[in-house]
Amino acid sequence: MDLPIDLKRCDVSLNGDLDPGRNIPVVPKSHEGVLTERELVDHKDQRVKFSSWLLKFGKSPDKDKGYSEYTVYSDAYRMAKFDKWVWIEGDGYRYPPDKGDADEFLEYLAHSDEGEVEKEKL
Repeated sequence: MDLPIDLKRCDVSLNGDLDPGRNIPVVPKSHEGVLTERELVDHKDQRVKFSSWLLKFGKSPDKDKGYSEYTVYSDAYRMAKFDKWVWIEGDGYRYPPDKGDADEFLEYLAHSDEGEVEKEKL
């Protein structure tokens, strides 16, 4: 599979709120060479399902209200960075990450050279 993989089709319709030529990233180019072909297929499937859920239900599941395309677009990159960190720092690919992964990532960020704005975003 060639990267990046963008969300063009899912179980919710994209209403075109994103700028022309912009699609929600499912697997960004930065994941090149990190996953095997089989892991990539599994990860792509999971990310499409999760992004679709965010778009349709993520904000308020009981009211069937999802996040905007812009929010999911931005969050997709942040989640991809976290996922990649988990695989590199851990024992390879696994999905989904768990609370321990999130705690370790926050600890890593606290001591990293990342700027404060980037840390807050992540």
